Amino acid sequence: MAATNILVTMNLVGMGLGLSIVPRYVSHFQSSNVVFRPLPTSAPQIELLMAWHRENSSPALAQMIDLVEEQPEV
Repeated sequence: MAATNILVTMNLVGMGLGLSIVPRYVSHFQSSNVVFRPLPTSAPQIELLMAWHRENSSPALAQMIDLVEEQPEV
């Protein structure tokens, strides 16, 4: 089974219907039926990308792009 929403994923795991690799922030959602365990530091890394519509001139988008570009590459 596959879920495209993190909350659906957590519900499925909580019902015993599977397991998932999730971002660390998800562990802040308290659930009595779900156990979180960190992956070893040698876990594979994935590249994240940002995409937006080329004609979007939103000031909020421009700020987000600036924030992302300020981050050092790992």
